[in-house]
This record gives sequence, structure tokens and C-alpha cells, in this order.
Amino acid sequence: MTTTGRGINLKNIVKWVLPCIFMTLVIAFILLKSPALDPVVSISTSQFPATQSQLFYKRMDDYKERNSKISKLDMENHTFSFALPRYDENLRWDPLEKSGSFYVKAVTISVLAYTRSIELDNLTPMAQIEASARETNIVKFTAPSGATDPQINIHLNYKLLDKVRYVFALLLGLASAFAILAWIKWHSRILDFLQGDRGYTAQLKSIFRQENFSLNEFTKLLGIGVFLNIIPVVNFFLSVDDERGAFRTDPSIWIADGRWTAYLVEKFIFPQPVMPFVPNLFFYACVALAYMFLIRAHRLTFGWIAALAYCIFIAHPIWWFIGEFYSNIPSIGVGVLALSIGIFVFSKCRIGDDLKGKTARLALLSSVLLSVAIGAYQSLVMFYIVAGLGVVLFNFRKDNPTAVLSIYPTIQRAALLLGTLVGGVAFYVIINKLAQLAYPSDRGYIDNFLRINELIADPVLITKLVLLEAWKLYSGSPLSYGVSFFSAAIALGFAALFLVTQNTWKAALWMTLLIGALLISPFLLNFVAGGIYLPLRAMLAISFVAWFTTIIVLEKQGLLRIFGAVLAVTLLFQMISVNGQYSASTMMATTHDRFTAEALYDRISKANPEFDKNERIMVDVYGRMPFASRYPGPETSTMSSSFFDWDQGNVYRMLEYMRLIGFSNVYALGNALRIPLTPHFDNMPVWPAEGSVRYENGVYLVKLSEVADPTHAQYKRVESQ
Repeated sequence: MTTTGRGINLKNIVKWVLPCIFMTLVIAFILLKSPALDPVVSISTSQFPATQSQLFYKRMDDYKERNSKISKLDMENHTFSFALPRYDENLRWDPLEKSGSFYVKAVTISVLAYTRSIELDNLTPMAQIEASARETNIVKFTAPSGATDPQINIHLNYKLLDKVRYVFALLLGLASAFAILAWIKWHSRILDFLQGDRGYTAQLKSIFRQENFSLNEFTKLLGIGVFLNIIPVVNFFLSVDDERGAFRTDPSIWIADGRWTAYLVEKFIFPQPVMPFVPNLFFYACVALAYMFLIRAHRLTFGWIAALAYCIFIAHPIWWFIGEFYSNIPSIGVGVLALSIGIFVFSKCRIGDDLKGKTARLALLSSVLLSVAIGAYQSLVMFYIVAGLGVVLFNFRKDNPTAVLSIYPTIQRAALLLGTLVGGVAFYVIINKLAQLAYPSDRGYIDNFLRINELIADPVLITKLVLLEAWKLYSGSPLSYGVSFFSAAIALGFAALFLVTQNTWKAALWMTLLIGALLISPFLLNFVAGGIYLPLRAMLAISFVAWFTTIIVLEKQGLLRIFGAVLAVTLLFQMISVNGQYSASTMMATTHDRFTAEALYDRISKANPEFDKNERIMVDVYGRMPFASRYPGPETSTMSSSFFDWDQGNVYRMLEYMRLIGFSNVYALGNALRIPLTPHFDNMPVWPAEGSVRYENGVYLVKLSEVADPTHAQYKRVESQ
């Protein structure tokens, strides 16, 4: 008898169950012996006077050097983390190698998704250290003068920890065994399913074939982007805010700015975005893919005209302003790619189709992609509108090749574009609300740009301000860019002339209306912002207008095409020249800050004969040090700005920058302690004079200018009252 009940084969049960049990136990054993299930002890501190500490562990052995881990202090969270290959009920933590005081706020131990807090009462002094000010959520430890090896005992519930590790090992082993056996039994079906053309996979392949997407085209576009922007690609320019991005371990700050796509990109793709080459390469790869979708959305093919227009698109100086911040680059690339695919999908909506069918699905997909783009950077919504209007305009010309005007399809496309826009904004708002519920944060930065009341109070004035800003940006004015590229205005003028020239006055009037909508769309947020000049990094849609202009002036034949090509090449050369000057400006500021940081650290080290580079030191900086460059420094840019000048003198930025480039033990006093020190700077000379750096009462004082920074200025305001 080989069965025990209907349809159950005892031999098959034995055949599969026994191997499953065996593999589960083997995999669990391997996991328990591997670092994968090593517990991790995290010690959260405050005012820790060193940059690293050591943890000793043992099991049936004594504490030895080989049974220890050294961890560097996480400057962002002031936390030490130690992996434990072995452990018993007691660990020995050697926090310092000398005297000093610090606070311990929390201790946790974790294994994969399991985390358990260790009560602070389980931290007891062992040697050359004592605990004081012990409270529920904090303990102060002090190593007295002359201490060389302070030690703290950490007591663990090691039996519970063992149980947790065994449970995880068995669960992971069982899941792995099931996966292996499933693959053995059904691998043919799995491969057939994964390799087969079904549903959307077949549709995507069909679209790629019909649209002639190719690796060769992508490679050329990527090469153009990298070549024309080779200086920022191969250099490492640290800008203001990069110092914070480099140390950031929690990207939820993007949620406060309403940029949940940026949060996801930094969380899962670029947890350390501040580095050379890779973020830029990722960005240009995304934009190359995006361009392949954009030209097809406008019913264009990739040839020399599209290639030259792409040169102008990707070399436009407006990209420099968003590329100044490494943290922005990857998510902006994802956002541009998402909106470009969204525009491509929108262009495939057939006017006149039943909205409950294919068109509705495409419009919904376009809205979802737009929401992803807005989540990367809110101003990309203007890019979407401009590109969508470009599709509408191109189709208007196709619909009206003769004197007979057909305006209804254009109205339908415009209405559909508006519908996808509203849908995309709605999806974005819903996801953003959910994200901000999960990560409550301050929205002050975004709210600073919302000035609807000013638009309502004086709409005429706001309109004049916005139109003036539009003219400056479209004409390549030095008032906006810091340097001129006048051929942009010439190209735009001829493109408008070519477009407005239609078969009838009515067609010309409608074309003028479309051109006006396209040109004003990049500045819609300026109206919401009360006419103030938004940062140039928010005006990325300008690059699309430059591309659109180039396509129009190049599509003519004969002498007009020759003229258009000369104009496009001239514009491209001027844009490259502008970017070259931006590169020089950034290089000068970067070099200045590095030399300044080196000189300051050298002077600080000489101010105290007992200076120890491994000991955390407290610094207070008075004033700021302006940096002037021969090269352009547009008002909303950081390219010619110094860390030692930003925010009218921000000591936290200065010292965080110094830590980033290697001077890791410099820290700023809190503002409450800095303000009373203001009189100590009165008789000090200004940097770099002798005496501009002084060591007093355990604090290094640095005076950069006679004019006080905002923090020290508070002392003078209080004194004068």
C-alpha cells in the first residue's frame, strides 16, 4: 500500500519532505555560522569626545584583542555599531583611551528585522570610569584625569538572542529549501513563463519594434551627454548642501520637501549620492533614455537634426544649476525619464476613442508617471506641460496641412493633456500626504514659495514680473545666467516666425495661442510664488523650449536649413562657453575652500600645544569670509559660493565641510554657548592675521571678519537694549 488517503502518495511525501528538512537544517546551520545573523549592538551617544571606540566580546574565553570590534562614530546620529560574531551575557565596551565625559542615550541589539532595547541599567562601569546623572533615558559617564583604559560592562539576555537567531535561521532555511525544491520540480514551467511573450511583455516588445528603439541610439545620446558635460562628470565639486547630503543616513528629509521619489531613489539606489562620476553617469543615462521617448512623442526620428537638437538640450546652462547638488542628480534623472515616458504615452492616446477603453488606460498611466516625476522635483510638472504642449503643437500642424482649419482635435488633445495633468497632480498629492503621515516633518521650505495673496492683490504687477523673468531666461540674459548667450533669443524669434506662418489667419492665430501657452508654461510656478525669482534649478523646462526651437529652425529646407544649422551651432558653442565659465567659477570656489580649511586646521592645531587630532575639539567661528571670483556667480546658484560665507556665516556648514574633507574632529558649539562668547572676539584681528585663531577655556575661537554672523549679532542686539 503506497497511499494513505485519496490522491496522496507516501513515496512522494518522503521524496520531497525529507530533502526539505535536510536542506532546511543545512542552510540554517550555514546561516548561523555566517555573518548574516550576527547580532549588531548600537550605542547612541551625545557629546562623545572621540571619533571611535572598541567593543570586546567572548564566549567561553577571556576578552582579547582578536575578539573585539572597532567602530567609528556615525557623525549624523552620534552612534556606534558593532557586529558580534560571538557573545555571552557580558560585553566589554572601551569607549575611550583617556579621560573625558559623554552621555549614552540608548543601546539596542538587533538581528535582521528584530530589534530589542537594552536597559541603561545594564551598563555598569568596570574600570577607570564612573556613571552619574543616571536617568530613565540617559546616563552620563566620566573617565577621570589620568585614565588610559576606561571600561563599561554591557549585560545581554544572550539566551533570548540565541532563540531569535535560531528562529530566523530555521525560517530562512525553510524558505530557501522550498524555493530550491520548487525550482527543481517546476523550473521548466517557470522558465517558459518568464521567457514567454505574454500580455504587456509582448506589447512592450511590439512598441519597441515599431518605434525603432535601439542600443546604438542610446549609446550615441549617452556619449553626447557625457562629452558635452565632461567637466562635472570627471570632477568632484562640493557645493553648499553637499556636506549635509554626504553625512545624511536618513533620506526622509526629502519627504518634508514633498519629494517622495527622491526619498526612494536615495533610500534604495543612491544611499550615498555625494560622490564623483556615478550620479552624473546615472543622470545622463536617464536623460538619454528620456530623449528617445521625447522625440518619438513628437513623431521625430533620430538623425543629425535630432542629435544636434539634443546637444543644445543637454548642454543648456539651466541643467548646471540642478547639477550643483549631487543629492539632486539621480532623482532628477528618474523624474525626467518618468515624465518623458508619460509624454510618450500621452502622445499615443487616440483622439476620438472611447475614454473607457485604451485612451483612458493610457491617460491614467501618463498621470501616474507624472506623479513620479513631481515626486522627484515639483517643477518638473512645468516640463511635462511644456512637452505636452509641444506634442499638441506638432499635431496641430499635422492636422492642418491645407487652408481648411481643423481645430477640434487640438482642443481634444489639450483637454486630454489637462486631464492627465490634473490626474498626475492628484496622485502626487495623495502619495505625498501618505508619505508625510509616515514621516511627519516641517514643510517650511516649500511653504516659503507659496504667495498666492500677492498674485490676488496685484495680478498686473505679478504678470509683468513673470514676463520680465521669462524674457531674461529665453534671451540668455547675463542678469539671470551671469553671462550672455544672445543667440538663444535669435533662434527663438525665428522659430516663432516659422511656426506662426500658416495658411490662414485663423490657423496663425491658433498657432500664436499655442506658442504663447508653451512659452509661459515654464513660469507658472512664478505666478504662484508671487512673481519672485524662483531658483534657476527650478526652470528645467527652459531646456525643452531651446530644444523645440532648434527642431523648428532645422526642419526647413535649402538656405533656411543652412541658416538654421549655423544658428544652432552658434547657440551650442555659446552654451558650452557658458558652462565652461561655470566650471571655472566652481573650481575657483572649491579650491579656495579647500585651502582655507587646510590653513584653518593648521592654525587651530598650533593654537594649543596639547592639541590631539584624535580628540573631538569645540570651535566657535565669528563672522564670515566672502569669496569673490572673476567668473560668473548667478544669484540663485552656489557655484561661486564659499562654505565660509554662506548664510552670512554658518559655523555648522563650515565645520561639517571640514569634517567631510578629512578634518574629522572639529565640532561647533551650540548657539546658546556661542552668543556669550561674543566679547572674546572684540580684540582679535581678522583672519588670516596672527591671533585670529585663539584657544580659550577648551574652545578654539576663529575670527573671519569684523561683521558678526547672525548668531553672534544676537549678543550685540541684546546688549544695546
